[in-house]
Amino acid sequence: MKLSMPSTCELCCKHIKCDYRLREVGFIGHVISVDGIRVDPNKISMVLNWKPLRNVSEVRSFLGLWVTLTKLLQKEIKLVWFEKCQRSFEILKAMLIKAPLLTQTESRKEFILYSDALLSGLGCVVIQEDKVVAYASR
Repeated sequence: MKLSMPSTCELCCKHIKCDYRLREVGFIGHVISVDGIRVDPNKISMVLNWKPLRNVSEVRSFLGLWVTLTKLLQKEIKLVWFEKCQRSFEILKAMLIKAPLLTQTESRKEFILYSDALLSGLGCVVIQEDKVVAYASR
């Protein structure tokens, strides 16, 4: 198989940094294989093993997330981790590990990139025709 795409796009590849004939490859928090695209199991375990949040900074870094958790960001409220917070936290973790169905890209169609960044992290979603193509966070 000849790799023609990099040269037509004026890209250079160092062959020492390339891997060939891989059955699967990790990319932006996903594993791409002959069987399709799935969430990287390491990312799933990372989400499931998150510990309860301890301070406002940790609440913010967890993306500001859920109404119950967002209320903990108010200055006049002392951070007290109660049962309702824990339930919201567990539900949110469960939702994060369920990958939305990703669609294949079509190079001739328009892409839309939504992104957000804080001092503690960043995230983005790539969409084509109202369908998620990829998402990433750090």
